[in-house]
Amino acid sequence: MSVAEEKQQKAKEYALNNNISDWKVKGNRMIFYTNHPEPDRTYKITIRLDSMKEERQLLTKWSPRGNSNWRR
Repeated sequence: MSVAEEKQQKAKEYALNNNISDWKVKGNRMIFYTNHPEPDRTYKITIRLDSMKEERQLLTKWSPRGNSNWRR
């Protein structure tokens, strides 16, 4: 299995375990958007696939892209 395939597999497992339906992998990062925990705000979540650490960034505007990953 190549390094890129391993990263895709890690991201897929993380997404399945955390009910994330819309995400992408860029290099060593998994990126997705969510409106959790506040439905009127959108967060950009970056997961470092080597350490599985999460970075959360509050975006300045609400985005509908976070609706698909809203954790109810």
